Amino acid sequence: NDYFGMVVNNNSIIPEFTFDDTTIKLDDKNMWYIMGYFIGNGCCVDSIYKKTGKLRYDICFCINEKHIEDILNISKDFLNLKFGHYSCKSGKASVYRVYNKVWFNIYKQFGKYAHGKLIPEWVQDAPVEYIQEFINGYLKADGDINNQGRNRITTVSHNLAFGLQRLYLK
Repeated sequence: NDYFGMVVNNNSIIPEFTFDDTTIKLDDKNMWYIMGYFIGNGCCVDSIYKKTGKLRYDICFCINEKHIEDILNISKDFLNLKFGHYSCKSGKASVYRVYNKVWFNIYKQFGKYAHGKLIPEWVQDAPVEYIQEFINGYLKADGDINNQGRNRITTVSHNLAFGLQRLYLK
């Protein structure tokens, strides 16, 4: 006879970040869609330029062949993803990469590796229309439709699963 309840986050805050002298406001639905896609098929790679010893701000996306045109088109105004000799191709996906300090610092907040991914609180605080785009992007990366015609998401990250549950409640 126990009850369990969860408070639904009613905040509607558009996040804004400042890194060094650059300020970015996440007020574009395409940004949210690509952030959702990143959480399913992206990673930040900590690497250092051999010649200078400085940090490279590598962001990688493993993009399914059937999604490449859509993802590149949606992200073209704020990320300039490139496929090149440094990328690998395996199966039906290709790796695209960009070097961008601002987006690196934003994406890094989503955690590392599949089991370590999470949804930061600033995503939970966002307006519903941005959260919907975030979920749509994540569904494109890690979702499918089950035999009842419903969306299904698979993840090995408990934090990500519970974070998505909170987003759906909102």
